[in-house]
Amino acid sequence: MKRLIFVFMLSVIEILKLQQGLYAQIRPYIQIDGSYTSIYGTFDGESSLVGGKMEFLLPELSSGLGWGLTAGCYSSDKRWSVGFKYARSTFDASHLDESLGKANYNLIELFELTWFFPEEWQNSSRERPVIQFYITSGLEMGWITVRDAFYTSFNSGRQGDARYNWAGFPVGTGISINFAEISSIKIGMGYRLAYVMSASEYSFDSAEFNMEDTLGAGGLFFDIGIV
Repeated sequence: MKRLIFVFMLSVIEILKLQQGLYAQIRPYIQIDGSYTSIYGTFDGESSLVGGKMEFLLPELSSGLGWGLTAGCYSSDKRWSVGFKYARSTFDASHLDESLGKANYNLIELFELTWFFPEEWQNSSRERPVIQFYITSGLEMGWITVRDAFYTSFNSGRQGDARYNWAGFPVGTGISINFAEISSIKIGMGYRLAYVMSASEYSFDSAEFNMEDTLGAGGLFFDIGIV
């Protein structure tokens, strides 16, 4: 029994050492983002998805402002960072020159990887701030909701809100103005390669359109982040 207790205590000590070593190599951060996002392709303001007595309008979505929140960690030498992000933007939607009001664009970035260069900035003898460049990419998914963009002839016909579910792959670049080891402003731009995977009625979540092909929904984006 004493030997088991000794082995257990030794294992706990080694695990704590490993956690401390890992924490010393990474530095957690929270980033607040402001964004300007555009969507091209499918949403042209003229087309519709029609089938099974259902119709989903594909409105034109004007470029819109938004906000976001990123939680992640830097490597100790600030060579890279990895994070998880949620962002939301608002667009003006219209179809055949008729306004549909505001559309909400929601984004969840499951994995965001950023590489910074030059690498050894923290050893620089220059005064702050120090400027780094970066490239970033990740894996995203999200949904767009548009008011009064769904029609059906079921149940004597009704109109509702439409939800378009999408997945994407963003690629971006920019500069990071570093005031301290984990205090910076990031200014960047990029392109999001994205596709609409499915469409459904948002209000009732009962009618879903079976899409045979994905539809393009990518576009440019501009971000400003404060860490």
